[in-house]
Amino acid sequence: MILKCARLNPTLKFVLVVSRSNKEINSKDLSDNIVIYEEVDIPTFNGLMEKSYGVIIPLKENVGASGQMLCLGAMKCLNL
Repeated sequence: MILKCARLNPTLKFVLVVSRSNKEINSKDLSDNIVIYEEVDIPTFNGLMEKSYGVIIPLKENVGASGQMLCLGAMKCLNL
């Protein structure tokens, strides 16, 4: 869904940070306004969030508290 959103908004830059185990994002599906990062360290991740206009947290499965922790981190980085 986020890839479709990026294609519909070509003037916006989309930055995706994914796990190395992510098998759903195929490079042929990417438009020019999408940048993919894999397995970044915490300072880099936080830096990317600080520069963003928003953070989308797509959780596919029950993965414990990672969604909540990411949400709190995003709120802190975005000064919410």
